[in-house]
Amino acid sequence: SATWQAVVVPEISPLGRVWMAWEATVQRLTCWGEGCRVAFYDGVRLVEVAAQGGASATWQAVCHSEGQFIYNLFRRQLAVFVPLFDPVRQIEADIIMQRSFYLRDLHMSPAAMSVIIPLAPPGLNYTHFWVSDVRVSWVNLLSLDQNPIALEIDEVRAAAKELPAGTDEEIEELIQAWLDVSGGVNPVPFVGRYPLLDGATFRIHKIDVEIHSPTRYGTLRVSAEDLDILAVDAEGRQRDLKSLVQAGVGEGTVSFHRLLECSQLTARYGLANRTTEADAGAHYLLDPTPVAAVLSTVCNIQDLRQTLKQRWTIAFPGSTRFHTVPPLLSPVPDLPPPDPRLSPFPPPATEWHVRFADGFPFQWYVSRFPTHRPQMHPIAAVFFTLVIVVAVLAATSVLTPKPWLARAFARLPLVGRFLGG
Repeated sequence: SATWQAVVVPEISPLGRVWMAWEATVQRLTCWGEGCRVAFYDGVRLVEVAAQGGASATWQAVCHSEGQFIYNLFRRQLAVFVPLFDPVRQIEADIIMQRSFYLRDLHMSPAAMSVIIPLAPPGLNYTHFWVSDVRVSWVNLLSLDQNPIALEIDEVRAAAKELPAGTDEEIEELIQAWLDVSGGVNPVPFVGRYPLLDGATFRIHKIDVEIHSPTRYGTLRVSAEDLDILAVDAEGRQRDLKSLVQAGVGEGTVSFHRLLECSQLTARYGLANRTTEADAGAHYLLDPTPVAAVLSTVCNIQDLRQTLKQRWTIAFPGSTRFHTVPPLLSPVPDLPPPDPRLSPFPPPATEWHVRFADGFPFQWYVSRFPTHRPQMHPIAAVFFTLVIVVAVLAATSVLTPKPWLARAFARLPLVGRFLGG
C-alpha cells in the first residue's frame, strides 16, 4: 500500500500544533483505494503531512485502515456498476466525522442497474442512472454483524425506456463480470449473519425517475423524498442485525424483512410541471403522499438465491388517490425469462397487503429509524464548542464573560480576538 509522504515542519509551540490540527480537520482529505493522503493548505501552498502523534492516530484509523477496509468490501462490485469509477477523484474521506467517507458523482452503468439488479420497472431498461454523493459510514469494524453500514445518498436521477439493456455481447460480458465478482453460479448458503448490503441502511434524500413507455406505462415522472430503507423484524421494528438473524432462522429457512419509508412519493403523467392545482390533479397517477412498505422474504437456508415466499405490506397513512390512463393496466406481451445464471430459481407468487388511512404505520413518528451519524472527532468537537460559546458571548450585549473565562479563552489567538482582549 502507499505510504504517507512526510515534509520537514519547523518547530512550533504546543498551542500552534493544536491550531494546526484544527486547520487540518476543516480541509478535505483525498483518499484512494490503495492508500490515503492528508492534504491541507498552510495559507500559501498545499502541504502533504506525515500522520504521526496522538492526534493523527485517529486519521490513520479512519483513512488508512478502516476506510480502506470498508471500501475494499465492495470495491469489485463497484467496478461492475460504475465502470468509469476513478478512486483518486471520486473518493473523499471526511476527517471531521469519524468512520465515514464519500463517493462522489457516480455515473452508474444503466445495463448493470437493469440486468444485475433489476430495479427498472418490468419491461423497461435504464438509459441513464446518476447518483450525486454517497456518504458511507459505520459504527465499528468489529460490529458489522450487529450495526449496519449506512449509505446516505443526496440525489438519484434516472431514465428508463422500452429499449434493450445493450447488445447480446455487452450483456454477456456484464453477466460474466458479475459472476466473477459474486463467485459464479455456486449456491450461496446462509452463514449465520445478515448479508452485508442486504442489512445496510440506505437514506436517499431525493429520487427522480423519468419513464418513457408508449406500450406499458406511458410517460411518467416518479419522484420520492427522504426514502429510508433498513432491515427490520416481522413487525417493522428496527433491531440490531444479530437479533434479526436469530429471530429469522427457521426449519431450513431464514426470513428477512426490509422496511421502506418515504415522506413523499409522487407519480405524474408527462415530464413538465403543471401550473395549476386542478391541472396537476388530473395528471397524477399517484398524488403526493407518504408511504411505508415492508418486504418480507423467506429463503432457503442452503441457498439464499432461492426465495420460497415473498410478501409486500404497503401502507398509506393518509388519504390518497390513484388515476390510471392507458396504456397503464392494458394487456402487454409477456416478459422474457431472466437469465438463469442470475435467477436460477423461479420466483414465488407474491402476496400483497395494502392498507389505506389507518394511521402512520410502524410507529412512523415515534420510532423512525435513526440512520447512523458518524461521531465528530474529539478535537473538532472541542473547537466547535469553543467557537459557538465565544460567538454567543460576543453577540450578547448584556452578558459578559467571567474574568477567569476571558483569560482562559484569550490564550487562544482566534478566540481572543472575539473577546477583544
